[in-house]
Amino acid sequence: MIVSHKHRFIFMKSQKTGGTSLELALSRYCGPEDVITPLNEKHERQRRELGGLGPRNTDVPLFRHTLRDFGLILRGKGRRAFWQHSPAREVRDGVGPAAWRDYYKFVVERNPWDRAISQYWFRMRLLDEPIPMLEFFETAPQHMMSNLLYYAIDDRVVVDRILRYEELDQQLPELSDRIGLREPIELPTANAGWRDDRRPYREVLGPQEREVISRRCAREIELLGYEF
Repeated sequence: MIVSHKHRFIFMKSQKTGGTSLELALSRYCGPEDVITPLNEKHERQRRELGGLGPRNTDVPLFRHTLRDFGLILRGKGRRAFWQHSPAREVRDGVGPAAWRDYYKFVVERNPWDRAISQYWFRMRLLDEPIPMLEFFETAPQHMMSNLLYYAIDDRVVVDRILRYEELDQQLPELSDRIGLREPIELPTANAGWRDDRRPYREVLGPQEREVISRRCAREIELLGYEF
């Protein structure tokens, strides 16, 4: 996730939508006062090689902490901070009303059926014995199945633009112009290679898997008109 005071934009990072690649690319245009959330060691090395700025300014200012936040600090939980997948509500509360109102806010979304398969393989890499795909879709926490919390608050979309993963290359020139960059955004390859089954999602998912994803991602399917 990035909050650029230099270019007056907020990039909300959703899951399994090429967000790390876009984050790496945008880091090249950030200034020292911008909020840049940390990535893993591999991607931070890649960010340095691309000439991007690394993590900085991730602590939420203390004057934007609530009484509950201070209570957590007193109990040794640490102060509130931005992280790479901060939900929209946390970002809004952390940046303050002026930046939230005036900065250009954007996110990337992806066909939910295709994204669910990508999420499945990404999560299964951590397990010695992968669970069946249907079981994962039925039991995974909602934030793994739906990206809605990264661009909506109380079921209302709060970003200015939802870019589509499937059309990202075509939409990046417009984004570059909108946030005032002097050159086109070029995406590096970041997270890739986790997916063992490269078939199109329509060939992978059966009726049960399709139904579970349709139900758990119903709101974004409705918002963006995705079809199976």
